[in-house]
Amino acid sequence: MGMTQMSDRESSTPWLDMRGAAARALCSEGTIRREARAGRLRGFKIGGRKRWRFLAEDVDRWLMRQEEPVEHAPHQHDLRVRLWDQRQEDFTDGDER
Repeated sequence: MGMTQMSDRESSTPWLDMRGAAARALCSEGTIRREARAGRLRGFKIGGRKRWRFLAEDVDRWLMRQEEPVEHAPHQHDLRVRLWDQRQEDFTDGDER
């Protein structure tokens, strides 16, 4: 079996390594490491090298606990259009008598 292939046992485990947790959360491994060290993300250090392991459900729970959901930020173009529209309204408000 090649190094990149997983056995049936490995693919069915509920445990994620640092890379797997980061992939599940769509963030960097550094973010996962920082959150685990700070105790905001439950993780376990396993083995002689103390490699982190995470349960998928804990990663999901951590994501859901984030205090403020991030809303879609408007594109720069959208902001310029809104400013332009506002300026046009400011100019036309005085003309309507």
